[in-house]
Amino acid sequence: MADPQNTIVSLEGVGRVYGTHIKTRVLTDINISIQRGEFAAIVGPSGSGKSTLLNLIGALDKPTEGTVRIGGNTLQGLDDDGLASLRRKFVGFIFQFHYLLPDFSALENVVMPYAIVNGTPTSEQMKQGKNLLDRVGLKDKMKNRTTDLSGGEQQRVAIARALAGSKPLVLADEPTGNLDTENGNEIFGLMRQFNKDENITFLLVTHDPRLAAFTDRIISIVDGRVAGDNIVSKPA
Repeated sequence: MADPQNTIVSLEGVGRVYGTHIKTRVLTDINISIQRGEFAAIVGPSGSGKSTLLNLIGALDKPTEGTVRIGGNTLQGLDDDGLASLRRKFVGFIFQFHYLLPDFSALENVVMPYAIVNGTPTSEQMKQGKNLLDRVGLKDKMKNRTTDLSGGEQQRVAIARALAGSKPLVLADEPTGNLDTENGNEIFGLMRQFNKDENITFLLVTHDPRLAAFTDRIISIVDGRVAGDNIVSKPA
């Protein structure tokens, strides 16, 4: 049973409709609670509403109906600045395509969120960026341009960037979808390690049932509705 005091994400009766004259319903009556420290997967066929759901949980969008709360903050009523502030405080993002800035080094990409807000990262923020890159195995490549890194290394930079600022929630949309099996397993292992070491909540959208089976919880979305929400059984 969900613990309200430990809930980082809550969706109650959430629906999302796009369009004005021609309306397209993407999500219907979504009720989900995510606890701090969970490592969960969202699965479902293409077009089922997984990415729309992740956008709502990440405060990139607001629901048409129902209530979304992130860290106790309700999305409804927040303007664009309010949503941006909520994201900066609570949410890190990892995407299938890392969206790193090609003309900057790995370290510059990790601390870029600080630079956007404050102009110049502080020495403490730079120190945190270096520590994160060290922890994802890129201690010797901090000064490398991201275009000089392999696909797996670029995704490691993306993980470090998502964790900059000590955000308690990380949303990953097909984070291993653009990688081979070996690199995908390594990226998954890194996320799992941060989950265990820092109690960071991870919510992954994935088409890979093999990876989903190694999470703690699988939420299935079909035709915009929750079709299943199951704790993953682990071998004894």
